[in-house]
Amino acid sequence: MTAGERLYLSDDTGLGVTGNPDLAVCARHVARYEKAIALADTTNGVWLDFACGSGYGTALIADVAELAVGMDRDPIAIRYAVRNHDHPNCIYRVATFDKVWGIMGHYLQPDVVLCIETLEHLDSAAQGYYMQAVARGMAPGGVFVLACPIGNGPSANPWHVHEPSKEFLIGLLRANFRDASLELEDYMSTSGPAVQAWAVCR
Repeated sequence: MTAGERLYLSDDTGLGVTGNPDLAVCARHVARYEKAIALADTTNGVWLDFACGSGYGTALIADVAELAVGMDRDPIAIRYAVRNHDHPNCIYRVATFDKVWGIMGHYLQPDVVLCIETLEHLDSAAQGYYMQAVARGMAPGGVFVLACPIGNGPSANPWHVHEPSKEFLIGLLRANFRDASLELEDYMSTSGPAVQAWAVCR
């Protein structure tokens, strides 16, 4: 199995998973989680990482959270996370987005929700639903941190369904959160120059 849309930092032959050999790509994705944790500007509490992929970011979150819940629709990614990124403060679960909030009911409302490299894998309608569900589902006074590439709809990346424009993303944030800040960051992706959006919402 190749990494596909999920990033695996190392091989797991038992699961048939091949790690990404590009150390720069791995470092960039880990750094995004580190930045997201810093932007959340809080510690302890319940943190939700959806979609967590192979779990490397959820394990980082667990160093600052009381409980880090990593959810992903891919059972192989979740099995990999349990085997390779286990942490005393981590719980990993298989879940599609429509099941997340029912499962989270067992762990209380999340104080922090991280959406790292996830939004672009949804179509524009689902992106709106995602934002509404996060705004309703997180704890009062909670914080939502988003990182996604800025585009203008369809992408050359085969794994990306809809890369939102800056204007579209701002509209989603303003429609669902009373306080939202947005910054853009240029970076070099594997396919060339790109723009990353970072949003912090309350």
